[in-house]
Amino acid sequence: MFNELIKNELLLRGIKRLKFKEPMEVQEKVIPIFNKRNNVAVKSQTGSGKTAAYLMPILDNISYDISYPQAIIISPTRELAKQIGDDIRMLSKFLETKYSVFYGNTLITEQRKELKSYPHIVVSTPSRLLKLLQRKFIRVDDLKFVVIDEADELLKLGFVEDIKQILEFFDNSVHYSFFSATYPEQIEKLVNDYIENYEIVSIEDTEDKHLNITQTYFEVEEHKKLDFLKNLLEHYRPKKCIIFANTQNKVKSIYKVMRKWKHNINMLHGGMEQSERNKVIYEFKDHQLDILIATDLAARGINIINLDMVINFNLPFENDFYVHRIGRTGRIFTDGIAVSLCSYKETQRLKDLFSYIGYEIPMSGKKMFNNIHQKQYEDIKKTRFKKDKSVKFSKFIVYAGRNSKLKAHHFEAKIKKVKNINSNDIGNIDLYPDYTIIEVNKDKIDDVINYLKNQKLARKVYRVKKFK
Repeated sequence: MFNELIKNELLLRGIKRLKFKEPMEVQEKVIPIFNKRNNVAVKSQTGSGKTAAYLMPILDNISYDISYPQAIIISPTRELAKQIGDDIRMLSKFLETKYSVFYGNTLITEQRKELKSYPHIVVSTPSRLLKLLQRKFIRVDDLKFVVIDEADELLKLGFVEDIKQILEFFDNSVHYSFFSATYPEQIEKLVNDYIENYEIVSIEDTEDKHLNITQTYFEVEEHKKLDFLKNLLEHYRPKKCIIFANTQNKVKSIYKVMRKWKHNINMLHGGMEQSERNKVIYEFKDHQLDILIATDLAARGINIINLDMVINFNLPFENDFYVHRIGRTGRIFTDGIAVSLCSYKETQRLKDLFSYIGYEIPMSGKKMFNNIHQKQYEDIKKTRFKKDKSVKFSKFIVYAGRNSKLKAHHFEAKIKKVKNINSNDIGNIDLYPDYTIIEVNKDKIDDVINYLKNQKLARKVYRVKKFK
């Protein structure tokens, strides 16, 4: 029971108001560690209740006679930062807790003014937090807790150096906690480098953890997916649904067709203005929208208990994104449905996903791809270069393809501008409609990715990351 973990009666009243009856497993294990002020690294899937696992003990241990920040929570995206702020507001309904949420593309002078209202808790994205600390706008003398949330996502987005610099501002009296849906070696190294004597809590991602989520997939030819999607929605009739696509262009193309179907629908992706994204998220939470078409990163901060369905229009490029996606539904003891549409090109990716999650997702509908060998339904242009057999290659992905009027020679020309790169360092280039997968020398891939992140292709800078 929560009254065995939490001391503050007003906080318990807020928890009861939210109809949280019993602590979830991650809360039962983590809250006592916070109360003892021990450092902790937590591996727990999306939707497991991990946000409340650190917010509850933080709120329970705030001293209201201290004016300066006592907790800093680091979030990978502004959407998630705002969601954490909403969670603080709901949990502290009967408390006098002050909190501030900071992120980029807003005036830092305005945020400095907000800090003069003396928030007890600061929630921020890494880059903006680093600037606030460097300019000494945030006083850390009374800091008790530092939480790094979605640590795996912070690493993927390239914030590891920012995190290292941020951690240098705090002393050993601070209680550190890392929360992550996955726990790769990079996170373990970061924790070991900066934290001493920490406990590890691992909430295993087994099939049982998803018992309240009905998972299935359909084999669907790529060019028939939109028609199939329409029938799927008519069959299930979800009250609230997120449709995930891998790229901004795919989100736009799905939305262009679906808005004619008379659903209360909108889209969400990183290319939209922040004010527009905020408006869409508010409308979705406020039940003004029934269906949201979104990319993974844009939807990362959406936390809605009554989301009853998730549809993967495409399987994600990275397996852990699947865990994050389906974790949007079936939250806090509610039931949910997760449906994936799998084209012929995605069948190998599906097998890799089964291996990653440790079980096979049951198929629904007609099996279509048993006897397909040469014919592929996915529109793909492959460019093969003569490889130097002495060179080991690794792949990276650029979220732009033929729909952006790009060809293999555009990528080749850009890559050759990287210092110490020549033709022998470039492998195969596979152009898809909305993204491109490229092979380069394994020893030079980081240099290539860092260069391309700041370069324009077809008059636009596109997201670039390693391909797993």
